[in-house]
Amino acid sequence: MSSTGLEGHGVIVTGAGSGIGRATALALAREGARVLVADLDRDGAEQVVAAIGTQGGTGRAVVGDLGEQRVVDEVVATAVQEFGGLDVLAVIGAHAATAGRIATAEEQAAAILFLASEAASNVNGVILPVDNGWSAV
Repeated sequence: MSSTGLEGHGVIVTGAGSGIGRATALALAREGARVLVADLDRDGAEQVVAAIGTQGGTGRAVVGDLGEQRVVDEVVATAVQEFGGLDVLAVIGAHAATAGRIATAEEQAAAILFLASEAASNVNGVILPVDNGWSAV
């Protein structure tokens, strides 16, 4: 049983075909979330959905450029149709740190998992830098 309270929640992860998005999609699925994998790269998105299925989770891919409104509409409509609603959606992009050690995709995913979990139920509208202190410099 999930300790994060994400069991059965509908989640959209953008850029989920690789890197931080992939790590996040897999981490959320391990916690029982149903994950819509959105990415430009069809092969990457489908590989992540297959990996989610391998670990016993539910995933669905939508391929397209999220800079296009019709793709955004399709992503949201698919999540609502497939999962019965939408509970979580990681909109702020990350940039590489220029000092210290760069956070791994798994470290970024752990922070996202926390923000999506019941442990952060009283946290709203926060930007949480996971950048080894770079933004504090």
